[in-house]
Amino acid sequence: MFPRKQKALFLLHPDNGDWAVLDRDVPKPARDEILVKIHATALNSIEWRIRALNIQHPPFPTETEYPYVLGFDSAGTVEEVGEDVTNFVKGDRV
Repeated sequence: MFPRKQKALFLLHPDNGDWAVLDRDVPKPARDEILVKIHATALNSIEWRIRALNIQHPPFPTETEYPYVLGFDSAGTVEEVGEDVTNFVKGDRV
């Protein structure tokens, strides 16, 4: 059975805010999305700069989207595919 909750790294607010590892619901993929079970993830340079440089409106989140989930660099396996996805299947390594 696939878990309903997952751990994620959040940036709590944009003003050089705190990091926090919190639980959140596992999202359901939309028709054109895949759900990836993450095996490894990391912060890339834009993510730590969002916090370190006190960026109010970075290229990804806006103030209304905080707390913001970080960890764009990831590797894992496809767990579920949306109904319009044709180029991935469950179990693919991505």
